[in-house]
Amino acid sequence: MCISFVNSLWNYNIKLFAMNNSRLFRNTFSLFCLILLVISCSSDDDNSGDIITPQPKVFEGDVVLSSQSEVDDFGTNGYNVIDGFLFIGVNDPNSPDQVTNISDLSSLLSISSVQYGVTVYNNPQLNNLDGLNSLTYINGGALTIDSNESLVSISALTGLVSFRSLEVVGNPMLLNIDGLEGVQSSRESIIISNNSGLLNIDGLSGLRTIGGEFLFISDNESLANINGLSNLENVDRDIVISSNIELTNLNGLSSLQNVGEDIYINFNEGLVNFCGLENLFMEGSLVGSFNTLGNGFNPTSDDMVNGNCSL
Repeated sequence: MCISFVNSLWNYNIKLFAMNNSRLFRNTFSLFCLILLVISCSSDDDNSGDIITPQPKVFEGDVVLSSQSEVDDFGTNGYNVIDGFLFIGVNDPNSPDQVTNISDLSSLLSISSVQYGVTVYNNPQLNNLDGLNSLTYINGGALTIDSNESLVSISALTGLVSFRSLEVVGNPMLLNIDGLEGVQSSRESIIISNNSGLLNIDGLSGLRTIGGEFLFISDNESLANINGLSNLENVDRDIVISSNIELTNLNGLSSLQNVGEDIYINFNEGLVNFCGLENLFMEGSLVGSFNTLGNGFNPTSDDMVNGNCSL
């Protein structure tokens, strides 16, 4: 647009100069101004396509939110990144019975990245994690969801693609862990324990490797299957599956290729089918020992190698 205007002004001055030579000085001055305008417009046009990317708003330090008002007040700042730790709830050793009134995390929608871990702990009025929908990266720490007695869903975490480790412990109303499908690896442990209402772990369907630590699934009274682990190929250290009384098979471990240390499968009273581990024993690598005790069926390593994997 600027160049078009300059062209029009140029043509006008040329015509004016030709019509009246006596105005040479005035036209020369006009042409000089025209040259300056061309330079200015060229600069404007060159920069017209630049995209200005807004810089994220960063909070430096740890954030502890122990009441609904603290959640809401922090949310009004619109921080995108927390260069520290985010703790939602109460964990005061001097007040072990203290709980929070936090029931709504919607004001935290702007948060997309937390550097050193996210913990949601001891929030009896919290039903879901809606408000953490933008959270994509937990760069250097764990995602810990612990002792939230009314928590039913964590599906708001569907955008999450990275954490160092995962702990889902002591959430009796939690039916599933849908929302974690975008995470393909854990650099440390995966712990799913003492969630009495948990029916499945399908939310871990994207998980392929657990590096550096272990897989621990224990005391989930309603857990009927572990099919959510169907893409898991590698666990650097141990696998522990214990005291999940409704679990009947290990079909979810059919893709497992390597276990760096030991396997412990104990006290799963309904567990009678270990055939999900056939691929590991026939074609994969178990570096340590294979231990079974107190299950509905307790095969040995030799049983597994010989195809005796179920009742």
